[in-house]
Amino acid sequence: MLNRRTSAVFTLAVLLGVLQVGTARPGAQAGQTPSGATQPSRSQPPAPAQQQPVATDQAQPVFRGGINFVRVDVIVTDKKGQQVTDLKQSDFEVTEDKKPQTVEQFRLIKIDGNPKPGDPPPHQIKTVEDAEVELAKDDVRLFVIFFDDYHVRLGNSLSVKEPLSRFIRDQIRPNDVIGLMYPLTPVNDIDFTRNSATVLSAINNFKGRKFDYTPMNQFEEQYARYPTEVVEQVRNGVVVTAPHRRGGGAGKG
Repeated sequence: MLNRRTSAVFTLAVLLGVLQVGTARPGAQAGQTPSGATQPSRSQPPAPAQQQPVATDQAQPVFRGGINFVRVDVIVTDKKGQQVTDLKQSDFEVTEDKKPQTVEQFRLIKIDGNPKPGDPPPHQIKTVEDAEVELAKDDVRLFVIFFDDYHVRLGNSLSVKEPLSRFIRDQIRPNDVIGLMYPLTPVNDIDFTRNSATVLSAINNFKGRKFDYTPMNQFEEQYARYPTEVVEQVRNGVVVTAPHRRGGGAGKG
């Protein structure tokens, strides 16, 4: 289970800018006759026109610009593991390739998953666009539950349901977002929700399948008859690449 943000995060923003100025090559305007060229006589049929390169008659400056605005989230704790929240911008130093960078913005973000007094109720997530908007907010915590059924035995999956459900009931707050995924779930197909009932139902339906090689989808049918050690290698590879796999997945286990 991964926690995207904690209750106290220092956010630093580093602004990097690049501006290049060039000059376009001068040339004759399109449709103009170059200096010194002979005009065709009216008594003679004009010769077939030859295509001339299109250019401008004066130098045109060419600008290429770019801005790289980098956000850095910093969590600071003391020797006892307690969060430190009274630091200032001058207490931080950001370097890139051992070169100091200028911190353009600095702020402390404290979040506990609860809406601020007077704020409307948290928006329910029904579409991918809803998830993108909500997860972009600074006051939203993201928790992802990875149901690794490939490496969890059935008995262990049964025993973990109660503490995991208790965490959802006691620790999750209205602004928090929960992501649910299996080893075969592409990252862009993760189910995000604020509905605790949906999460509790998913936890209750989780079944570990370690040493159970019964195929549950088309992808698993492809290697169902392979030797056990090969199947385990395939499953290991699926789990390791799960955080990076996008689209076109074989479905959820």
